[in-house]
Parts: sequence; structure tokens; C-alpha cells
Amino acid sequence: MIARRKVNTLILVHRTELLKQWQERLEVFLQVGDNIGIIGGGKHKPCGNIDIAVVQSISRHGEVEPLVRNYGQIIVDECHHIGAVSFSAILKETNARYLLGLTATPIRRDGLHPIIFMYCGAIRHTAVRPKESPHNLEVLTRSRFTSGHLPSDARIQDIFREIALDHDRTVAIAEEAMKAFGQGRKVLVLTERTDHLDEIASVMNSLKLSPFILHGRLSKKKRAMLISGLNALPPDSPVFCCQQADLLVRDLTTLRWIR
Repeated sequence: MIARRKVNTLILVHRTELLKQWQERLEVFLQVGDNIGIIGGGKHKPCGNIDIAVVQSISRHGEVEPLVRNYGQIIVDECHHIGAVSFSAILKETNARYLLGLTATPIRRDGLHPIIFMYCGAIRHTAVRPKESPHNLEVLTRSRFTSGHLPSDARIQDIFREIALDHDRTVAIAEEAMKAFGQGRKVLVLTERTDHLDEIASVMNSLKLSPFILHGRLSKKKRAMLISGLNALPPDSPVFCCQQADLLVRDLTTLRWIR
């Protein structure tokens, strides 16, 4: 769409990791060389042609950098985050003719997804599942009920936090995962919260099991070492990995065992 529309473009991301991924892909597919501006990750070097920006670097405390008005196209990666104030503040300021949103989850659990469609419009294209991907996967749902201590008007994020920090629930997850690992299976535990990841790792360690832990706080060198260690395991070896969910898509290109 950048090449077809031939207008200067600002790409909005919410993580530095995504900024780097976009930079790499743009250099491969558009062959634009140094004509890519970067705003975020400690850099502020927009070029005005194709710029990639971490939202928090151009929208702080309701103040939006004026440069967002200078683009003909805005691409919002992971546009389900538009419900956040920092994202919507930018979109209110832009004069772009084109606005393109990209997401794998257009429906938000907190019910704020109408905001996505208000800014980005209707869904225009849905990616088709590759023919080589498995089509016979079975999802076995196991429900566990527990009493809560939150008021009826609690915010959705408070509810998520209460669930994530429920120790008994985390122990149940750890025991289930350990059982599967003991059967020689490959186990991937995903969570969106780093504090939950820490809690799961703590319980695992208390059970004398040390899984691979991947999250956004790891240095580039440490992450590369862990992924290399995972990929070095024999194909038929059991694997136990706990990962921050929103980083999984990026690591799919390097983690061979989960393909």
C-alpha cells in the first residue's frame, strides 16, 4: 500500500521490537535504503518520506508532535490498541488522506473495538490461512471457577490483574504444563502480562523445573541465546517455553519448534 499510494507514510507501532521489524521488512521489500525515518528506541530521526514511530515517542500526556500532520498515509500496526489514549490522540491530529489499520484481533475483550472501526473503517481484507498450516487442531477447554474480591464496577484491567496474580490458578497452570512436559510433549505457555510470566516462572522453579522464559525485557543478546538454545534441541525432544504473548508473532520466524 505504501508503494501503490505513493504518498509519504507514518507507521505507528507500540513496541520498539515492532519498529525494528518494520525497518527490516521495508528495507527488503521496498529497497528504500536509508530513506526510512525512526522515532523511538532512543532515536528521533524522521525523514518525512517513510517514518516508523513508537506511539509513546510522539504522544506523551496528551501532547502530540506536530509532525503527525505532515503525512498522506498513516499505518497503525496492532490497531486494536487504538482504544488507548496515546493512539487516539495521534489520530485526532493527523491530516492523512489514507488510514490503514493492521491487526489479528479486531475484537477487543473490553468492548472498545467500535473505536477501531470508527477510525480505521470497515475490515477490507482478511488474510487467508496458508494451505500448509494445520487444519485439524483440536482445542480442549478446561474451566476453573474461583471466587473473586473485586467490586462489581471494577475496571477490566483490574479484573485481568486479579486473575493473573491468582496464585492457586497459576499453580494449576504450572502443574498442567509440567504433566504434559513429563509426557514428552512440547509445551508453550502464553501470557500477556510480564508480572504473570514472573509468577509462572517462580512456581515452575519451586517445582524443580526451569522452562525457557521469553519476554520483552530481555536484551537482544540474551533473547538470541535463548532462541538458539531452543532451536538446538532435537526435533523429538520435549520443550517447555513460557512467553509473552504479543512477542510470539515476531519470534515465529526464528523459533522452529513451534511451526
